[in-house]
Amino acid sequence: MKRRVIHLLMVGLCGLWSGVGCSEKKGEDNHDALSVAITSPQTQTYVNGQIQVTVQVTGEVSRVELLANDQVVGESDVAPFNINWDTDAAEERLYRLRAVAYGPADEQQTSPELQVIVDRTAPSVELADLSLAYILSGQQTLEVVASDNGELAELRLLIDGVEQQGCTVAACQVGWDTLTVADGPAELTAEAVDAAGNVTTLVRPVAVVNDGTITAFYDGTGSGLYAIPADWADLDLHQKFHFDMPAGTTEVMAIGQWFDTSWEMELDLGIGFCPHSGVTQIEQINGGGQIVLHYTAADHGVAEFASEEWFLHIGTSPDFDMDGHIDDGTYFALTVVLY
Repeated sequence: MKRRVIHLLMVGLCGLWSGVGCSEKKGEDNHDALSVAITSPQTQTYVNGQIQVTVQVTGEVSRVELLANDQVVGESDVAPFNINWDTDAAEERLYRLRAVAYGPADEQQTSPELQVIVDRTAPSVELADLSLAYILSGQQTLEVVASDNGELAELRLLIDGVEQQGCTVAACQVGWDTLTVADGPAELTAEAVDAAGNVTTLVRPVAVVNDGTITAFYDGTGSGLYAIPADWADLDLHQKFHFDMPAGTTEVMAIGQWFDTSWEMELDLGIGFCPHSGVTQIEQINGGGQIVLHYTAADHGVAEFASEEWFLHIGTSPDFDMDGHIDDGTYFALTVVLY
């Protein structure tokens, strides 16, 4: 009789536990408690463009919302919860990010807050102490100087497309022995990348000259200037220069450089007074900031050049868009090297 009473008592007590079976422990929930945290990006990160925010959730979840400064900017109902946020529509400023997880009964759990900074402003970058004429010789120390409204992440220097070693975020100085390359054109590229991934690239065409006799008509310091006024109907942006070719010269290199690479220029080298009354031997049109012309006695069909007058002519190309450069101007440098 005692055993029967005890058994009935246990059945009755089990019924009092709100339908929980006797095999389940008292106080145990059928659903794990919700917890939520943003695992990527890290707090105080600079961001730009479309970013992916990774949310880690435990417990049964129906959906997760991403909030930036208390405004919903994205959501996901599929695990793993990677939510894309297009920051291009956001102001450049600091944002407080939180994730809100919703359970099956719409119960909520909010993640700890983290902060990110939307930054679309690219850094500024320059090659320091580079001569205006961009004529390099001997041993050179090239330095990339950059600044950013936020935080710089990387500096790079390339010579003719080859990245140089020795650059860090703190300093980017590279030695270059120009005697290891032939005289002629070269290209320096400086790049700065900020913490948000914004990139600024500066390309500087230069000329290496270690041999020959140099004559600089304009060195780019102010005397060589082209400017386009509002009324340019009769404007002719062309200039010519003359030099005497010494007897015995076997090669001439003419270098035209200008400092606004949006300008398209033409450079002509020839015999006589000008392209109209003389004979052009070589010419080129370029919009990249530099033209280097090489002309040899062999090209001319002789062993060496005769002593006579030559011209160097520089000007805007026939297809240059004058209207697009009203009230605009560019300095230019002009150099002849004789070998």
